[in-house]
Amino acid sequence: MKILEVARILNAEVIAGHAQMEHEVHCAGASDMHSVTLARGCKEMLLLTGQLTPQTVRTCILSDISSVVVVRSLDLSPEVLELAREKQLILLKTGWTLYETCGKLYAAGLPSLIC
Repeated sequence: MKILEVARILNAEVIAGHAQMEHEVHCAGASDMHSVTLARGCKEMLLLTGQLTPQTVRTCILSDISSVVVVRSLDLSPEVLELAREKQLILLKTGWTLYETCGKLYAAGLPSLIC
């Protein structure tokens, strides 16, 4: 599924990665724990999270995750935005809860973590 489609399904705001909207993701995983993300993350995965800190961005880089959806319309610090843009992370923000976000993407055909 292309990021453009993910953004449409979630009515999400594109925060970073506007030029990469054709990027494909093959699965999604939801986690607020860096250890889980490090253990299971991969390039084709879309990370769904309610926690976006500089450490989360660094965890994505280490896990080769290039796409993240932040739930509950959380405000992001300038430090996080700068780091995400610098590292070319695709970053979307939606008002849905983590549970609702997972359900919407699963119902649209994006499978759970397969990486």
